[in-house]
Amino acid sequence: MPENWSFDQFNEFTGASTGIDMDQVAVSGKDNGVSKVTKVNINPNAAFFTQLQQVEDQAYSYISGESSSTPAEQLVTQFYRQFSYSSPSWAPLAGGLNTSWLAFANSALHVSKESDFETLYDSTTGIKIGLPHMMASLNALLFWGEPQSASGIQDLGGWCGDLLTSIEDAHLNQKKYGSFYESITAYVGNKGQFGREDLVDDLDALNVYSTIHSQNNQTISKIIKTYYTGNESSVRFNSYLSNRFDDDLDSLQNDTYTLLKGGTGSWGAAYKTALLAFKKFKLQKYPSYTDSEAKDAAKAFRKLIEQNA
Repeated sequence: MPENWSFDQFNEFTGASTGIDMDQVAVSGKDNGVSKVTKVNINPNAAFFTQLQQVEDQAYSYISGESSSTPAEQLVTQFYRQFSYSSPSWAPLAGGLNTSWLAFANSALHVSKESDFETLYDSTTGIKIGLPHMMASLNALLFWGEPQSASGIQDLGGWCGDLLTSIEDAHLNQKKYGSFYESITAYVGNKGQFGREDLVDDLDALNVYSTIHSQNNQTISKIIKTYYTGNESSVRFNSYLSNRFDDDLDSLQNDTYTLLKGGTGSWGAAYKTALLAFKKFKLQKYPSYTDSEAKDAAKAFRKLIEQNA
């Protein structure tokens, strides 16, 4: 027997009345065991929220030191999109990147690559949020402002741009399905270039923007932390429908179709130019589509939101 022994099973017998096998154990008294177990809740997003606060603090320091007119929330979103969403095709959608700010922030926070970003998880589904994608979509909204019904360029930086990639996927894989509508329904927000995570990123970006727009006394770090800590992400589809289309599914479908066809209203001409540029850069395999396909895509997108709202 070792000197530091705690428990020793020296006999095993079966209870005469119960038939249950029982152990007879000697106890040294060196280990008294435990009387209860306390569950420790570890926030999987704690590291991200800490980093986000640090980025925001650096943004305010930069604004103060450089007399920058760019709002802190735009600097924060630029920071997170700098590696994957910095190509020339993104400039018309979300504006150019402030390289001076990025050099300032990267040096202070020791960031040199995208993997240096802390991970953000969805509190509802547990999936990993596509942080650079979500922030790029949010940057587009912050850069252009609130979408103007069916003529918002900023929509191309989020859900509408991703919907366009689904049209390409659906067309290229149509032979696997009975019709283009069946194909686009299978792809939009589910797989291909516009998968579920991309959809979540797009909806969250618009919902976070709407809160920033309506609660301008709150910082972007606090708004994002509240969104992913509370239950706001659990109703993201409902919030998206309300924030973008005033809870009107008919408006969603009609506006989506109009956006796919070239926009309308006071921003129509500028939007059409942006749409053509987007197709050129992003839809190289299938840059054009028919009016019928645009209608099917709008219908499929409505069905997706309706089923989840």
